[in-house]
Amino acid sequence: MINGISKTKTILYLAAIFVAGLAAGGVAGYSVGRHSYFGPPPPGDLSAYILARLKSELALSEEQVRQIEPLVKQSSEQLQCIHTNAMWRVLETVQQSNRRLGAFLTAEQRQKLADSERRFEDSLHPPEECRPGPR
Repeated sequence: MINGISKTKTILYLAAIFVAGLAAGGVAGYSVGRHSYFGPPPPGDLSAYILARLKSELALSEEQVRQIEPLVKQSSEQLQCIHTNAMWRVLETVQQSNRRLGAFLTAEQRQKLADSERRFEDSLHPPEECRPGPR
């Protein structure tokens, strides 16, 4: 006996702590993993972040914030387009690579690769003004 606690109870307590840690890690990993870190925040969120940072760092007055807000919103929209265009270029590179890879794959593997490529393309939802021309 270890200070009035049996070995069995000690093992059970340690197992319970392990399982609790495993569950907490799983929940934390899931919540972090479901967020996409490859995309920029929506333009509204980005402009709000930039405005808040400028206001704080530069001690802007409310009048100054009102004056620069349209410029910050426009810049945020342009940044969204830049990101979208870059993602379309990534997709084009992936498609070119997949075409070359296809020579080494079975028909079933090529279909799986095409499905994966289609899911990636479907995940790109550019604003109308950022959409590429006919492909």
